[in-house]
Amino acid sequence: MRRHDGCGVHSRYTGEMRDNLCKYLAEQYPTAFTQWLLNDVSENVSVLKTELNLEPIRADAVTLVQTQHCILHLEFQVEPEPTLPLRMLDYWLRLYRTYQCEIVQVLILLRRTRVQVPDVFEWPNTTHRYRVVKLWEEDPQQFFAIPGLLPFAVLGKTNNEAGLLQAVADQIRQIASKQTRQELSTIVQLLAGYSTVRS
Repeated sequence: MRRHDGCGVHSRYTGEMRDNLCKYLAEQYPTAFTQWLLNDVSENVSVLKTELNLEPIRADAVTLVQTQHCILHLEFQVEPEPTLPLRMLDYWLRLYRTYQCEIVQVLILLRRTRVQVPDVFEWPNTTHRYRVVKLWEEDPQQFFAIPGLLPFAVLGKTNNEAGLLQAVADQIRQIASKQTRQELSTIVQLLAGYSTVRS
């Protein structure tokens, strides 16, 4: 897996919307996401830069990862959006028209909410489904074994947020690369703010 070189990670992250942090993780660690969501441990994956004519605010939250067998379409959201089901269908059509392969769509929600989140677009004679992952319902332990997913652990299911945050920090300190430690620590600090509940 190829990673981009860079420095000044803290200033770069804090100057951008937090939504972009997830896109950054997916593009830096695509195999981590295919392992987690597709149970695919192959290293033969790549990030697609396909132009879907997305609105700029949408493009910041969408990542496309291609494997040998399918395209993984990731959409990251802080709050559920009413227009999402139709948009997922639209993205699927555009991707299928271009690549003619299996497309797996996953919406990953960062902030806990009491709002019902649909996983389907339905209209007479048309049904389109996608997967919804609510991080606050996920077992955080699954993220500890995959460094690229470690920041998501702080948003996982827990009764002890402070203890979970400390456990993640301890795990990050064991990573050999100083740059990777700095990157993940910064992302963890920013994502931790999403642990509050929105009604």
